Amino acid sequence: MEGVFAETDGKLQLVGDWQRVYSENPDPWDQAGRKGQMAAYYAVSRTRLVETLGRLGPFNAGIEIGCGHGHLTAMLRAAICPMIGIDISEAAVKTARSLQHDAVFRQGDITADDFGCVSVDFVVLGQCLWYVLHRFDVTLANMLRTLRADGLLVVSQAFLHGEQRYGAEIANGFTGALKLFLASDRLQLIHASYDDSGRLVHRDGLMIFRKVG
Repeated sequence: MEGVFAETDGKLQLVGDWQRVYSENPDPWDQAGRKGQMAAYYAVSRTRLVETLGRLGPFNAGIEIGCGHGHLTAMLRAAICPMIGIDISEAAVKTARSLQHDAVFRQGDITADDFGCVSVDFVVLGQCLWYVLHRFDVTLANMLRTLRADGLLVVSQAFLHGEQRYGAEIANGFTGALKLFLASDRLQLIHASYDDSGRLVHRDGLMIFRKVG
């Protein structure tokens, strides 16, 4: 997909032109999950997240970072609590608002120094870990600042069955991603699950941390 990564000398580099991605593609990454392998993946991944998080409630409000067209945001709104979906792409936010009428959507950049949002009980970083690695410290600080005391940080991420071609030097696979977050003394791990069964097009990782300190 044009606008996400570019290959230079055999290595992937993040382009991150998210406005282009969402303007040129009606359903990037098959987010709607209507058919094919991605439909099966999203069904399992999103259901696992919602059910696992639901057992840790109750909650009053949550945020999804990288909400795209808002499909997971809407599921969380229906099952758990009022939600705000945030995406860097104004085109994505516009579509989310047209598709999902029971959640609030805003444009925002979690990697920006001036990111600001209301305080909430949990933050979901949904399927966009690779896109914030270049500004991970700022991203984590922003998410922690958004969380209330004892709030939860939820990380849902697909991992390739083959070689990870981007970001491996920072977070190599599920174990590497887990270590990356646990390097912070502000996070306590309360849940980690990893579907490596091979039944899905991607391995599915779910990590939930509690804000401490």
